[in-house]
Amino acid sequence: MDVTCLGELLIVLTQGAPEPLEHTESFARSLGGTEFNTAAALASHGASTALVSVVGDDGFGRYATDTVRSLGIDTSGIMVDPHHATGLYVKELATAESSSRMHYFRAASAGSRLSPAHTRRPAVRALLEQTRIIHTTGITVALSPQARDALTLVADERRHALLSFDVSWRAVLWGSREDEATEVLGALVSTSDIVFMTVEDASAAFGTGEPEALRQLFPEPRRLIVSSDDAVTAFDGSAVTTLERHPSTIVDAIGASDAFAGGVLSGILDDSPMATTLTRGLELADKVASMTSDHVLAS
Repeated sequence: MDVTCLGELLIVLTQGAPEPLEHTESFARSLGGTEFNTAAALASHGASTALVSVVGDDGFGRYATDTVRSLGIDTSGIMVDPHHATGLYVKELATAESSSRMHYFRAASAGSRLSPAHTRRPAVRALLEQTRIIHTTGITVALSPQARDALTLVADERRHALLSFDVSWRAVLWGSREDEATEVLGALVSTSDIVFMTVEDASAAFGTGEPEALRQLFPEPRRLIVSSDDAVTAFDGSAVTTLERHPSTIVDAIGASDAFAGGVLSGILDDSPMATTLTRGLELADKVASMTSDHVLAS
């Protein structure tokens, strides 16, 4: 396995047209979740990819698993929780006056119940022991104490696998626990081999979004990638690569950063030069931003 992603699968209900949510009578169903979005981007570039998650014993959970499988992503690490429902969110599309908004219904969801007991199941252990890269995000670690413990355990017990971590700051999930968030996220950044963060997320979590300052703060990861609306800066050991970002058509930016991570990871798997790797990530990000889907669709 090239990459195994750990995180929550979420059903997405998207408006048929951009309008106030209270006026919408029907929604299109799809699948989301930041780690799934990254796995879809990886699969679109031919990487062998698996997903570790927990879904409810319900129609949404079965739909989620079937959708993951349809994209060529290994589902042997998707577990079923008979007591908690599959989480979902409603996507309110962007208008001329406002950007896209997500309304989450994931409290006590099956995905938030990911725990060390799950990651130590034989099927999951087999995936984690055989994969080249393990990828997860700060969203999953913020979902619940047991999810945090599960990811910490995976990070500590990984063998030869590289750990990839996207900071993905979500203030609503951390609530008043900002000091805890900085500590937990910082510890995962320091122990990871590949790290993604946006300038905005880094500023919220660590007090600065300046790439050089972040590299001084986190010298441990071999690869540290910091992105903004204008540029992407990647540190690879002592080497630094910066690419300017060009304006692109944005229909819905949700999921674009996840696709970027997938493109970059596929470039790392190929041992591509960093400039080529970043370009691949940006192309996938632009592709996802140009449509209402949160992830790269099957061709």
